Amino acid sequence: MNASLQVNSRPQAVVLHATEDMDSLTQCESASPALRAHMKPEDLVVSLGNSYIQSTAQLVVTREIAQVLIALTPQEQRTQAEALFKERMERILALGDDCPMPKAFQDELLVEVRKCLNALR
Repeated sequence: MNASLQVNSRPQAVVLHATEDMDSLTQCESASPALRAHMKPEDLVVSLGNSYIQSTAQLVVTREIAQVLIALTPQEQRTQAEALFKERMERILALGDDCPMPKAFQDELLVEVRKCLNALR
C-alpha cells in the first residue's frame, strides 16, 4: 500500500485542517449503513467489523498526532492544556449524571483520560 503524508511546519494549520476533516468525516459516518433495519444479520456483522477497524485506525492516528503535538508544545502551554482538558472531560463525564454510561465505557474513558494527562505532564 502506498501512503504519503504532507507535513506542514505550522501546527496551527494542521489542527485547523484536522478539525475540518473530522467534521466532514463525522458527516460521512452518520450516513453509514451499519444500523439500517433492512440489512441481513451477516451484513450488519461485516459493517460493524468494518466500523471497528475504521474506528481503531482513527484512534491510532489521533493518538500519534496528539503525541507529536504534545512533544512540540512548551511546558507552560501543556499546563494550560491540562487544565482545559480536565474541564472538558468533566463536562463529558457529567453527561453520565443524566444518562448513565455503561460502567465498562466509563472505566475505559477514565483510563484514556489518565494516559492523556500523563502525556501532558
